[in-house]
Amino acid sequence: IRSRFKGDVSYIWLDRSRAHDAPDDVIVVNPTNLSRILQEIETTQEEGAVVLFIGFEEILQANEIGRVIRFLRMLDDSCKRSSFSVIVPAAYRAVPQRIRMQLVETFETVVI
Repeated sequence: IRSRFKGDVSYIWLDRSRAHDAPDDVIVVNPTNLSRILQEIETTQEEGAVVLFIGFEEILQANEIGRVIRFLRMLDDSCKRSSFSVIVPAAYRAVPQRIRMQLVETFETVVI
C-alpha cells in the first residue's frame, strides 16, 4: 500500500494474540476493543485522509452486532467532525442479511 500510494500510511492490525512481533509502525489492537480501535483511527487521521478498514468480518465475529453498530456510528461521527473518510469493504456472504439490513437502515451510504 505504501509503495502504491507513496504517502504516509498507518496500520492498525486486528489480532487477538500478542504473539506476533509487529513492526514499529504497526499498532496491534484486539478486535473486541472497539474503543481502542476508534481511538487509534482518530489519533492517526488528518483532514482529508481516507481510512481503508479491512477486517470488518473479524469485527463482526468478535463482537455483538449492537456494539458494532455503535462503533460504526461513533466512527461516522468522528469522520464528520474531523473531515476524513472511511471505506469498510466486506464480503457480501460474510455479512448476514439481517446485519446488512441494519447497516442500510442505520447509515446514509451503504453499498452492498
